[in-house]
Amino acid sequence: MKNQREMAIQLHKDNPDLAMKVALGEANAPNGQLPEIIHNYEVSQAKDLETMHKLANSPYNDTLSAKGQGFVLLKNLENRIILNKEQ
Repeated sequence: MKNQREMAIQLHKDNPDLAMKVALGEANAPNGQLPEIIHNYEVSQAKDLETMHKLANSPYNDTLSAKGQGFVLLKNLENRIILNKEQ
């Protein structure tokens, strides 16, 4: 089974219009694919300012930011638990 990045690359090659619509939150991701991964891949492939601007305003930016902040909070909590156990 392909990983999510490989599937995003394949979608970009096979149907770039759909990939961009998914990245912009205008269409659902194909079954089994994560839209955030498609968004990240499309961002990495953007070559012009207009596309970059559209992707910067995608709803997935907020989702990815929130998930990233959640990971940081979990890591900090994990570190505190480890420190408390050592004391």
